[in-house]
Amino acid sequence: DEGIGEVIEKLKETGEYDNTLIFFYSDNGPHTKGASAGPFRGHKGMLFEGGIRVPFIVSWPNEIKGGYLYHKSVSALDIYPTILEASHIKYPKKHKKLDGVSLLPFLNKENNNPPHEALFWRYSGGSGYAVQKGNYKLVYSHYKKKSFLFNLEKDPYEQNDLSVSMPNKLKELQIDYEKWSRQTIQPRWNDPHATNVSKEEAKRQKIIDNARAGEHK
Repeated sequence: DEGIGEVIEKLKETGEYDNTLIFFYSDNGPHTKGASAGPFRGHKGMLFEGGIRVPFIVSWPNEIKGGYLYHKSVSALDIYPTILEASHIKYPKKHKKLDGVSLLPFLNKENNNPPHEALFWRYSGGSGYAVQKGNYKLVYSHYKKKSFLFNLEKDPYEQNDLSVSMPNKLKELQIDYEKWSRQTIQPRWNDPHATNVSKEEAKRQKIIDNARAGEHK
């Protein structure tokens, strides 16, 4: 973080800061050791909000009015298209369609619609996935062999599972994921996060089971 501060100070020193587009964000939520995602559920490596909802800061004083929070969901995949538009570079039509979108019209309040109809996450190796569409979010846990459904507008901390009471919405998001997944390439390696989370879940469940049995360890 100090290094980023030094870069920004140099941009200000050279007079380039106001005309420089800067993105500052985290690739995942905090680890359990010495950090917390609270009050959000989960942590690094998990598909609950504590694992994938992260700070995302955009600065470009000459072109984007600062000092406000943008509450609609965006993705790191939006960075590249945003840079293209900021640089007045057209993406070649012969290339495959980009998953992200330029955020400039949304940040400049020229477009009040959500940047994405839906966002998708998955572990390689079939160890779990998540879908956010509108206010609803589906999380499939390979460890628990269970699908969760949440209304993020009413329940941002993912405490109230709606999968039983709203089976049609659950099925809708499952179909959306399957359609999206068929359009992607097969992963070239397995994501270690899924394995690590499974170990953490098993360790936590053992502690819970021992406590129920009256054991201290």
